[in-house]
Amino acid sequence: MSGIDSMADNDNTAAIIDEIYEAPFVPERWPAILEKLAGMADAEGGLLTTLDGNRTGNWVASDFAVPLMERYIEGGYEKYNTRPQRNLAKRYAGFMTDLDVMTEAEMATDIINLEILLPAGVGWTASTYISIPSGDQVGVIFDRRIERGPYESPALKLLDGFRPHLARAGLLAARLHLQEAQNATETMRRLGLPAAAVDADGRVIAKNDLLDTLEGQVGIRARDRIYLTSPTADVLLADSLARMARKDTGGVASIPLPTVEHGRAAILHLVPIRRMAHDVFARTVALAIVTPLVPAPAPHADILGGLFDLSPAEDRVARALLGGMSVQDCAVAFRVSQETVRAQLKSIFAKTATSRQTELLQLLAATTSLPIRG
Repeated sequence: MSGIDSMADNDNTAAIIDEIYEAPFVPERWPAILEKLAGMADAEGGLLTTLDGNRTGNWVASDFAVPLMERYIEGGYEKYNTRPQRNLAKRYAGFMTDLDVMTEAEMATDIINLEILLPAGVGWTASTYISIPSGDQVGVIFDRRIERGPYESPALKLLDGFRPHLARAGLLAARLHLQEAQNATETMRRLGLPAAAVDADGRVIAKNDLLDTLEGQVGIRARDRIYLTSPTADVLLADSLARMARKDTGGVASIPLPTVEHGRAAILHLVPIRRMAHDVFARTVALAIVTPLVPAPAPHADILGGLFDLSPAEDRVARALLGGMSVQDCAVAFRVSQETVRAQLKSIFAKTATSRQTELLQLLAATTSLPIRG
């Protein structure tokens, strides 16, 4: 008897539903849940993913579907995938098959079928898309082997029975993460620090009211995206968030904010937030915390390397410049060429969002004991 035929008598159904509601708290359960649901529908594997438009966000999959999804992402196949938008356009609160959103002729020439699914032995998929409070969609997709044939009505009905539970679990997980983000920014407020929790695109998930006092330096544009009024600093912000989303530990983590008419110079620190494995609903990539630059009686260079991600050689040059040395003096003192010192100075300019040596020295001279980057 197949999983479909035995569904009504399957003692595991209630247990799977329980696991679905546990998954927001224990994300490691998702692969096994997808595996079990796939088996019940006579499918080979399953996938759970978030989407922003047609772009894939976090995802988790059963063992069979992992290499397929990895190839899909690495190969940039998202731009060819019309299934999500076609599925959403139908406004159907249930699972649909390829044949519900594509013609047989389209399936025969579809690049995702030809280059990913068919080589893996997959001939049929069933999918559904669920809205969550962030404005994103959650996609749930199950792959079935070619020889098994298209999904039958009983298989889709079986999956539809789990859809409300998947939707509520997604809603619960999203709310849990929103609360965590709000708690983090509120903690910063109690410390007197403006802060926002942001995703990889710079979308603000939560912020405290102190951030509104930085209107001349930090703002929020369309689609709740944070931006810095300094164009150079804004580029550094986008680059840093992209690096953190890729789990690349390099790059700028502290971004200088220049003095404006109604605000003094400050530093925006990006503290990376690492999500748990398999947690598809965790959107926060970093906590952005702004600390003021307080003029000191004498310049302090002790934290330059940590604050601006300077290399040891760059840190040495910055300290020397603060001490009044010229590029030529640095070359002689450090036994390197002037070209090497200039290259290091150029890198320092890029990392501190400055473009002239006088501007750099003004920034460094204002730097005092500030929190080291996370």
